[in-house]
Amino acid sequence: MGRRGLRMKEAQSDNRDLAANAQETPGAAVIGIDRRPRQQDDEKPKAPPRPALWPLPGLAPMTKVRTNFGDVHAVALREGDKILTITGDHKPIVWLKRVFLDERFLSEKQDANPFRIQAGAVTAEGPVSDILVSPRQKVRIGRNRWVEASELDGKPGIEREAETGLSYTMFHLGQPEAIYCEGVYLMTSPLAE
Repeated sequence: MGRRGLRMKEAQSDNRDLAANAQETPGAAVIGIDRRPRQQDDEKPKAPPRPALWPLPGLAPMTKVRTNFGDVHAVALREGDKILTITGDHKPIVWLKRVFLDERFLSEKQDANPFRIQAGAVTAEGPVSDILVSPRQKVRIGRNRWVEASELDGKPGIEREAETGLSYTMFHLGQPEAIYCEGVYLMTSPLAE
């Protein structure tokens, strides 16, 4: 028997001795060799899947939009209503839909809950009163800077609201347009198919 065979025989004998001693010693155990395939050093551990983000923009029911006949709650808007745009023109709504979310959906998909933007939280001019919008609703925060409401999370006067039921009003004017809403501008545009 060669040196290698002798070493293996000694190792097997040592393992049997360890196992016997472990059985006689309370609380002791023999740790075996893990024969599962090892993760390669260059492999990264798989991250748990992230929950899907709420994809749609929209306005909560009591958020007011400026029309040619005054400020109107989003829940009361209809196709054909003329909305004030950033250019000063009033353009008609050509498409409008409402999405209703119940308590169960909102608790399971928390990203669908709206953001409350408090009066004066975006600019000195607005909003003039609190508005609630979808996390995906684009808000103008600078001369030509647009961000989704969710990107404002944590800023003073901006926070996510936990709702027990909610509808979002989504609409567009035939093309992307900035519309006047309580002293700030929000972006509306046709949804991608």
